Amino acid sequence: MIAMLVFPVPLFVPAAGVRPDEIESTHDSKFALARKAVLTWYEGELPALSKASLPSPGRGAPDRPAVDRVTRGAWPSPGAASVWHRFRMDLTTRPVPPPPGPACPPARTPHDRARGALLGLAVGDALGAPAENLKPSEIRRRWGRIEGFVSDDPAGTDDTEYAIFSGLLLARHGSALTVAHVERAWHRWIADLDEGPFRGAGFSERGTLENLRRGLAAPISAQHRHAWSDGLAMRAAPFGVYAAGNPAEAARLVAIDGTVSHEGEGIYGGQAVAAGVAAAMTGAGLASIIAAALSVIPMDSWTARSLRRAVAAADRGERAVRTAVVIGGYPWTDLAPEAVGLAFGAFTAARGDFRASVLTAVNMGRDADTTAAVAGALAGALNGASAIPPTWSSAITPSRGTCLPTIQGHHIQDVADLLAPHRGGGTCAPTPANLPTLRGAGNCATSHDAPAPTPPSRAASAYGKGRVGGSAAGNPHPPTTRTTTPDRGTPTTTAPGTGTGTGTTPTPTPTPASRIEALLLTLSAGDATGWPSARHRATRMPDWTRRLTRELDTFAELNATTTLPVPLALNQPPEPLRLGPSDDAEWAAFTALTLIGAGVGRTTDPDETDAAARRALTRAWNSLAAEVAAASARAPEVESAVLPLRARISVRAGLGNLAAGLRPPATGHDNPHFFDDAACVRAAVLAVVHPGDPAAAAELAEYDARFTQDGDGVHGARAMAAAVASALGGGGIDDAVTAALAQLPPGTEIARNAHHALRLARAADGAFALVPALEHHIVDHVYSYGIAAAETVPVALALTVAAHGHATEAVPAAACLSRVADSAPALVGALTGALGGSAVLPTAWRETCRTLVGCALPRLAGTDLVALAAQLAGPPHPPQPTPQKG
Repeated sequence: MIAMLVFPVPLFVPAAGVRPDEIESTHDSKFALARKAVLTWYEGELPALSKASLPSPGRGAPDRPAVDRVTRGAWPSPGAASVWHRFRMDLTTRPVPPPPGPACPPARTPHDRARGALLGLAVGDALGAPAENLKPSEIRRRWGRIEGFVSDDPAGTDDTEYAIFSGLLLARHGSALTVAHVERAWHRWIADLDEGPFRGAGFSERGTLENLRRGLAAPISAQHRHAWSDGLAMRAAPFGVYAAGNPAEAARLVAIDGTVSHEGEGIYGGQAVAAGVAAAMTGAGLASIIAAALSVIPMDSWTARSLRRAVAAADRGERAVRTAVVIGGYPWTDLAPEAVGLAFGAFTAARGDFRASVLTAVNMGRDADTTAAVAGALAGALNGASAIPPTWSSAITPSRGTCLPTIQGHHIQDVADLLAPHRGGGTCAPTPANLPTLRGAGNCATSHDAPAPTPPSRAASAYGKGRVGGSAAGNPHPPTTRTTTPDRGTPTTTAPGTGTGTGTTPTPTPTPASRIEALLLTLSAGDATGWPSARHRATRMPDWTRRLTRELDTFAELNATTTLPVPLALNQPPEPLRLGPSDDAEWAAFTALTLIGAGVGRTTDPDETDAAARRALTRAWNSLAAEVAAASARAPEVESAVLPLRARISVRAGLGNLAAGLRPPATGHDNPHFFDDAACVRAAVLAVVHPGDPAAAAELAEYDARFTQDGDGVHGARAMAAAVASALGGGGIDDAVTAALAQLPPGTEIARNAHHALRLARAADGAFALVPALEHHIVDHVYSYGIAAAETVPVALALTVAAHGHATEAVPAAACLSRVADSAPALVGALTGALGGSAVLPTAWRETCRTLVGCALPRLAGTDLVALAAQLAGPPHPPQPTPQKG
C-alpha cells in the first residue's frame, strides 16, 4: 500500500449556525455538520463553509490553494466555463426539495430492514447484470427501458457472492474483526483453493489473489492497478447492517475488510456505502443518509466529489447524473467513485423508493450490477424487505458459487439474519449456533483492542511532496506498512561519454546541446522500437484501409489462416506503418514546444525559467482542455466524445477533469489511470530546465504531472526528471540512479520495484540477460496495462545499469519486454541518450526517428526533433556544479 505523509485536513468544515456545544464527539461533529449542511442545502440556504488548507505550494506554484476542498471543488478553466457549470459538485448546488409528506418511511423492524438491505443488494445485482458495461443507448436498443428481469434465469454475480463472503466473516468475528482475519479468510476460502476458475471476479479481486499467491501480505496485497475499484463497495452493505445506526463503526469495519484488496478511493467507496446503509437501517431521511456517507470519507476525495455531483444532478434525470460522474474514454466501469456516485444519484432521484432506485441504476448502465446492488441495499435498508416486489425477491436463490465456489449454497437472506441488529450489531456478536462454516474459517475473536486501519489516500498536496490522508472512523493509527530496505548503493558503472568507457578509446564528454538532442532522439527511437508503435501509427492510415485490415483479420481468425492475399496497398505498408516514433515522442515534443514558448534556452536564470515553464504548462493544458470541453459538448453521451487528439487514459481523463472545472491535483487524482507513466515521458524533457539540479527538476515534473497523474504516476515523473537532470548535468549512471531513487517514497510499489529491479540488474550479465528476470519479478501478470510507472520506471533504471548506459543495448532489450514495450524503451532511451550524448547515437536511429507523423497530436505532423533540440539548448549553458557520487 502506498505510504505517505499525512497532513490533518478536516473532513468537513462547520456550517453557519453550528455551535461547539452541539457536538458530543469527533464523529458526531462530522456527521452533525454534514447533515446540517445537506439539510440546509435542501432548504435552499447557502452554508457558510470555509476553505480547508494544505501545505504551501512548491516553488513557482500559483499563489492559491491546490483545491478549494469544500465549497468550490471545481475551478473554471479557460474556454470551459459553460461546461464547468454542468459539473458543479459543491454542496451549495440545490436539488429539488423532497416531495411533501412524512419525513421518514413507515416504521420497519430491524430484522426487516436487514433483510431488505441484503436482499435488495442481490436483487439489484441480478437485475443489473445483463446491462453491465453497456451505455444507455445500447440498453434501449436491446430491451427498451428495463423494468424487470430480462433473463428467464436471473442470477447474481460476484457482487452477491463477495457480499456473502464478507457477511459470513463479519458474523463470525463481529467488531473484533482484524486485517489478519480477513487475509486468512481470503487465503483459506479463495486464494489457496485449487477448485474453480473464479469466473466473473473483477480486476481488483484478481489482482489481490495474484498478490496473495505470490506471498504478499496486506496492505501490500492491495497494491494493484484497480485498488480504486468498486469491489469493496459491492460487498460493503453487510457492514452497514451489522453496525445499524453507527456509520463510523460501519466505516471502520469495512476499511478493515478492504485493506487486503483495496486502498484509497476503493476504501472510501466501501465506507460511503457502509455508512449510508447504517444510517438507512434506522429509517433516516435522504439528507441524513447522504450526510452519513459523506461524513466518513475525506471531503476532498474523488468519491466525495462524485457523490456530491451525482446527488446534486439527481433532479435533472439519469443523463445528468451520468454526465456528472462518468469518466469518458475509459473502457472499464468498475471505478468506485463512479459506481458509488451513480448509485447514490439513482437512490436520490428515486427519493428512496426501492423499485425506482434499482431500475434507475440499471438503466444508467456502466457497472450496472454494482450500482444497482448498492442502490438496492440503500433503498432496501430504508424501506425493508417488504418493499421489494415479490416477483423480484422470489427470484433470488442460494448462491451458485460461480465466482466463489466456497459460497455455493449460501443464501443472502441467511447472512442478513446473522447480522440483523437484534443479534448485537455494533458489538462483537457471539457466533450463532447455526453459523455456516466455510473451509478454513477461523475462530471468533473476542479481543476488542485491535487497531482499526486507516486507509491511506493517494490525494496529494499541490506541487509538493506532502500527502493527504484521513481516517474515516477517526482512528489515528494507520496500518503497518511494510517497507523495503533501500539498496546501499548502486553498481559502479560509467556512462558513455564520461571518459572511461569499457576499455576502448574514451569518447569525448558530450556537450549540453548534444545531450539534449540525444535525449529527444533516443527517446523517439525507443518509442519506435516497441511493437505498440505500429498500432499507434496505423491511425494515420486511411479509414478504408483500417476497415479492410480489420475485416481481413476477422476472416483469418475465423478460417484459421495465417497469411492472406491482400491488396498491394496493404501488403506494402504506407509511410505511417514504417518504423518511426509514435505517441511518446509526440507528447515529449508537446512538452518541448511548451518550454520553447516559455523561453527556455534563452535565459540562464533557473528561477525565472522555472516560473515561466510553469505558466506555459498551465496555458498549454488549459488550451487542450478547452478543445476537449467543446468535443464533449457535442457528444450525445459522455462516453461518445470524439477528441481532437489521441492520448492515454490518464491524459484523456485529466483533460476531461480540467474541462469540467477541476484543477490540479484533483485532475490527476480523480483519474482511473493516475498510476501510468504518461507524465514520466514529459518529465524527461522537463529536466532540460534544470540540468544538474535533480531536486528542482523533480519539483517541476510534479507540477506538470499533477494535471494527469497521482501516486506512483507522480513519483515516477519525479524520478525520471531527477535522473535525466543528473545526466544532463554531467552525472554518471550512479548519480542518475541515486537521484531517481531519492524521489521514490519508501513503501510505495514503485520504490519496492525499483530497488528489486536494481538488485536484479547487478546480478545480470548484460541488459538482454536481465529481461527474463524483469518479466518475472517486476511486470504485472494480471493487468496487462504496460505503461504503469511502477513497472516502467524501475525497468528503465535497471536496464540502463545493466547496459552500462549504452542506448544501443538498453533500448532493444526494453523492447523485448513485450508487456511494457509501449513506453519502457522510450524511457530507457531518454536516460541513456542524456547520459551518452548524440555522438553515441547510430546514424540510422537519428534519421529514422527525427520526424513525427502526428499519430497522437495531428498538429505535430512533420515536426523535426533535431530542430526542437537546438531550440531547447539555446545558448551554451553555464558550467554546472560537479555532481556528488552516490
